[in-house]
Amino acid sequence: MTADERGQLIEGRRQTTGRKDRLWARDEWREFDVWQVPVEALLLNVENRRFAAERTLIEEKLGHDLDPENSPEDDRALEVILLDTGIDVDGDRVVGSPGKDYHALRSDWLRRRQETPLWIRPDGLVRNGNRRLAMLKRLQREEGLEDYVETGVKLDAAPSVRLLEGIFYPNSALHDGAVIMREDRVVAASCTLPLSDRSDRDLSGLRHRAALGISERTDAVAVVVSEETGDISLAAAGRMISRLDGPRLRGILRSLLVPASELDRPMRRRLPGLSR
Repeated sequence: MTADERGQLIEGRRQTTGRKDRLWARDEWREFDVWQVPVEALLLNVENRRFAAERTLIEEKLGHDLDPENSPEDDRALEVILLDTGIDVDGDRVVGSPGKDYHALRSDWLRRRQETPLWIRPDGLVRNGNRRLAMLKRLQREEGLEDYVETGVKLDAAPSVRLLEGIFYPNSALHDGAVIMREDRVVAASCTLPLSDRSDRDLSGLRHRAALGISERTDAVAVVVSEETGDISLAAAGRMISRLDGPRLRGILRSLLVPASELDRPMRRRLPGLSR
């Protein structure tokens, strides 16, 4: 999303709160109107000096500058830097563990919600409140799947090849829509997912746009199979990998879903039918 697109989204969806807040701006105290705006239109400020040292260290380990405006992975890397402890680089991912400050901030936000406004520019770049925005983004992804579960048929079933084949059989009542899995359970089927606004060449079908859309809005990993060609694609963190075979799909899923400390353990294959 470009700066102009963010600005348009904020302008089109903002809602007044009827509140005002005083801020020190341009060498004086000034009153500003407080608006409600969509979280997805806001951008973490990579140049914020409060975490410049941590960001620089991570960029050196990654071998590139973080660009949250054009990379959802870099946006989430900034979240880790802002919220977590023990920050390090694992392959091309920035990883960390929530510390006491994170849990305190999370509990405070869940209890009081957003009382203190963020200070943002017209294009959605956050001037003040990066940690709170990082928390909002993370909570939105953690809780976001529940909204999409409600659009389908709840199952709470153990995953199996037979179950998935039955769901996606062309004449099945649950054929249209997505299956949502959490941990080791099939939570729901026939779910409606949000469509990505991107117009990439590989996103010609609604299934692929939906897979990418859910990966842009939540921390879900989406697997999509083309009904026309049978090609397998995977979407995660706003990126799509296409033309996968079974072994490569399992390898990518394992790298995304299994903690780094367990990657050296033998892989247990629960769904042997992933191969084409």
